[in-house]
Amino acid sequence: MDIDSLKLFCDVIQLKGFTQAAAANSITQSAVSQRLKALEKKFGGPLIERHGNELFLTRTGEAVYKGSRRILAEMREVEEQLHRIDGKVSGSVRLAAIYSVGLYELDPSVKRFLKSYPEIDVQIEYSRENKIYQDVANSSVDLGIVAYPSNKPQPRWVPFRDDELVLICAPDHPFAQRDSIALKALAGQPFVTFQRDIPTR
Repeated sequence: MDIDSLKLFCDVIQLKGFTQAAAANSITQSAVSQRLKALEKKFGGPLIERHGNELFLTRTGEAVYKGSRRILAEMREVEEQLHRIDGKVSGSVRLAAIYSVGLYELDPSVKRFLKSYPEIDVQIEYSRENKIYQDVANSSVDLGIVAYPSNKPQPRWVPFRDDELVLICAPDHPFAQRDSIALKALAGQPFVTFQRDIPTR
């Protein structure tokens, strides 16, 4: 069994595209397609169907995907055990973050982490908040960073840090002369703000 091809197949599903999986594995998109065709030949049928711009698992693909995830998890466990024998900390961490945090704030923290634990493979993907909760709940990722806690008991969340929201207005706006503004003073004001499905709105 080609473990690398199984991982590549899982990456296509989790990253939602051949291009993204190719970039994550530093190979060409055609190489991804060839690997998946080989898997489909081995398992006797198509694993993925495309509808528009979206990819969907076939029934065969669903079974192969679930089995591949189990195999890859067991392989990671074996690798971690071997590294523990050598006294090394190793493994992988799959992290999902909202775009603003992932693109602008995570990089220094990840670099410090990798400097301390160079044997650990950190995989980061950027997504919307509702999808991050979903991915953590179904174990597609290990950790998620969002802007606002969910009111649901699961998955468990812990505070990461406090962030300050500020109001930006034109220099000639009446609010520009104030040091602070009560929330009720904002009622009725026109805003450029977050989309409706973003909790911090």
